[in-house]
Amino acid sequence: HLGIGGGTIKELLIQVDYYKMFCPNLVFIQSGIVDCSPRALSKFEIEIINRIPLVSNQLKYLIRQNSKILRKVRNYTYTSKSDYKEAIHLFRTKFKDSNVFAIEIMPSSSEYEIKVPGITENITSYNSLLKECYGENVISLADFGPNEIISDFHHMNEIGNQKLFKRIKSIVDIYLGL
Repeated sequence: HLGIGGGTIKELLIQVDYYKMFCPNLVFIQSGIVDCSPRALSKFEIEIINRIPLVSNQLKYLIRQNSKILRKVRNYTYTSKSDYKEAIHLFRTKFKDSNVFAIEIMPSSSEYEIKVPGITENITSYNSLLKECYGENVISLADFGPNEIISDFHHMNEIGNQKLFKRIKSIVDIYLGL
């Protein structure tokens, strides 16, 4: 298991060669929300602001106050659609001797769209790229609802994790012939 909190698909790819040496039969990848979420600033811009003495906190406050507008106007994501498409294809290619399954990005809610304008459209687009690359090997989360997601709108709660576990377990059972 590899989990990178706040990690992008590019950061997962950095680890692929290490995990590939174990010759896994099954690989499950869940990535995309960090990649596709509209951002007010790039990681580089955040780094620069963090290094500015005295005014850093004031700038952060102003950015937080105007985050929705900045996200909408800038239409910036950590990973562009074309880069995401290339990365998920590369991920699959690197595990060419394994059965690779992609887990969709959690569906958006109206509350999440209010908090992060543009997230619904981006989730739909990036999930389409997953389906295009992985075809039948995509585990759908389209039927997940508010009772399976925590208040941040993109992490599963215990109920959601159990639901996803059952889907993954059924794939593992098929593979093991159970």
